[in-house]
Amino acid sequence: MRLEAGRRLTWVQVWRLAILGSLCAFGIAVLGSSQVRDAYLAAAAVLLGNSILYLLLASRRPESRLPAWLLCCLDAFVIGVIVHYAGGIDGPFATVFVLHAMLAGYLLGVRGGAWIAVTDTLILALSGMLTLSGRVFLHALLLLSVGLVSGYLTELLRRQSGRLQNAMEALKASRAGSRDILENLADGILVLDSGGNPLWANASLSRMLSLGEDWEQKVRETQLYRLLAGYRKAGAFPDNIDLVTDDRILECRMGAFTDSYGEEPGAMAVLSDVTEIRHLQSRLEER
Repeated sequence: MRLEAGRRLTWVQVWRLAILGSLCAFGIAVLGSSQVRDAYLAAAAVLLGNSILYLLLASRRPESRLPAWLLCCLDAFVIGVIVHYAGGIDGPFATVFVLHAMLAGYLLGVRGGAWIAVTDTLILALSGMLTLSGRVFLHALLLLSVGLVSGYLTELLRRQSGRLQNAMEALKASRAGSRDILENLADGILVLDSGGNPLWANASLSRMLSLGEDWEQKVRETQLYRLLAGYRKAGAFPDNIDLVTDDRILECRMGAFTDSYGEEPGAMAVLSDVTEIRHLQSRLEER
């Protein structure tokens, strides 16, 4: 989970630099007094230093949440400066604190979103934007709600994503094990897709029919493929038939296979070398 949080910070870095950097540039270029310009220059310096500090810490401790905590805390100071000199809580940039609380919940979960929301509220109060009145508690409640909801949804999504990833890995391992079993069977297996094209064949089939590496093209020239494609197109399969190739007798069982949706995407043939069995049967019948 911590490793995933570190990975998510890569694109967060880009967006926060773009948004907060643009706001700092706007304040430096548009808001006129030297005091305001110096404050925005300081905020831009903290923003840049925070980004460099994150890169250093994340490279040394990629599984730690400390870089995310420092990133969110120092960004709260930067946003406080931007909002304070742009008109305060009634200015155009006040909603950036809401986005910041939402981002903290996304990166740090429920607890992190709550603590960063409290930090944002304290910065608002200490900067003189809010008096210690009901307005403080109103904004604290708003930021806290955003941080908690964002953190809760993030953790819920993370858990569901982890379960899905585990299920996908289990399914992948199951498919790999099934393929290994089929690949090592003594019987030959040929699978056609819904269009009648060769989809898969194991090593035993290639050995029985002497297909070689270019099996997809060579198998089309075999009697097995012509029979299987014809039966698939007709929609009816025999119980089993014998194919004679060179000096061997191959018993062939054919049928359609269905996927998880109950549809029939293709057909499959299983070849078994029954040469010795047939010879024994013939000798017994002669006796």
